[in-house]
Amino acid sequence: MIKSIYPTIFVKDMEISTNFYKKLLNLKEKRNFTPQPNVHIIILGDENNNLIEFIKNNNINSESSSKSNMSVIVHVENIDKMLDIIKSENIEILQGPITTDLGAKIIFVKDMDGITIELIEEDFN
Repeated sequence: MIKSIYPTIFVKDMEISTNFYKKLLNLKEKRNFTPQPNVHIIILGDENNNLIEFIKNNNINSESSSKSNMSVIVHVENIDKMLDIIKSENIEILQGPITTDLGAKIIFVKDMDGITIELIEEDFN
């Protein structure tokens, strides 16, 4: 049985990348370790144990490892509060806010490693 699924993001600059997610999503550091020489891992999460793992691996080319067609979808309680944070942190909005025909509200932003983040407020009930 699955206990948890979370993405791993290979980063160019650990401090800049983790600070971006801490500010945008109010995540806190859960783990910070070096499993082998030249590999640094930080796991950020929230009070509900939603996690994102960040890896800075100096043994591989960070330019190629961070480029992907991956995106991260984050369900949020209030898209307007997220928009306030995005504006206050001068984060570039790629698209949105959009309201879908089902009432979901969506904003797309991009982090400094090229990962698209889809912030979505929607009611599944």
